[in-house]
Amino acid sequence: KKVSQLGLAIVAISATPALAAPMSPQEILALYSDSSSVSGSGTHLNYYAPDGSYKTTNIKTGEAGEAGKWYVTNTSKLCIVTKNERCWKITQTKTKVCFSAKGNQSCRAKNKYMRGDRTSAYVKK
Repeated sequence: KKVSQLGLAIVAISATPALAAPMSPQEILALYSDSSSVSGSGTHLNYYAPDGSYKTTNIKTGEAGEAGKWYVTNTSKLCIVTKNERCWKITQTKTKVCFSAKGNQSCRAKNKYMRGDRTSAYVKK
């Protein structure tokens, strides 16, 4: 019996790395501060400035979207404040960052975050 229980424990442990793990507030800040990334919908490029300001640019039209502020809570939530405030619980796998709010979750590959403000490449001239 002990051998079979041990076998089950090994299966359970080896299955867990694919699950999202906690991401500390410091890790979230390090990833987002001075980075640009494409929105979950794929329509906007968002920039998270080191001073806490946030801006978004429509990739197709080059028009600036809502600007505002961003911050990270001590419970590992990323919040964006524009006309209203939206917050997502942030977790990670080995290669992805995952966002969850109101029962919905989506993930983005860690290598899809670009250093610096890349929004100017899309601004209409």
